[in-house]
Amino acid sequence: MVLQDVEIGPEEIGDYWKPEKVGDKIEGNIYKFKEDYFNGKKQVRIELYLGTDENDESIMTLLPSHAHLKRYYVNLKRGDFIVVTVTDIIQPKEDNGYPRYRYKVQVDPDKKVVWPEEETDDDYYAE
Repeated sequence: MVLQDVEIGPEEIGDYWKPEKVGDKIEGNIYKFKEDYFNGKKQVRIELYLGTDENDESIMTLLPSHAHLKRYYVNLKRGDFIVVTVTDIIQPKEDNGYPRYRYKVQVDPDKKVVWPEEETDDDYYAE
């Protein structure tokens, strides 16, 4: 019997993309810049459209709110197709600290999309 190697499939992406090592990357179109809260602090994250699943449902994820990544936001727009790659992970000096992530962000203007106007969360409907 001859054993054959099996290639690893794509990483399953959940509600939040959690890179683990240098070289991890994600790509998709910016659906919106979303405000949320982490540890009681208001922050802005990118909600990224990754495509559709077998049921034609949109696959979305939120990018981390790492300080280095957020510095790119000023130069990004809704609909941009971006590739985000982890370039470095700096380990904390204290045992109770968190690692700092460094990123490279690239834009492919040929894959930019125009989304319909954003939906609102308003419960009010004019009569």
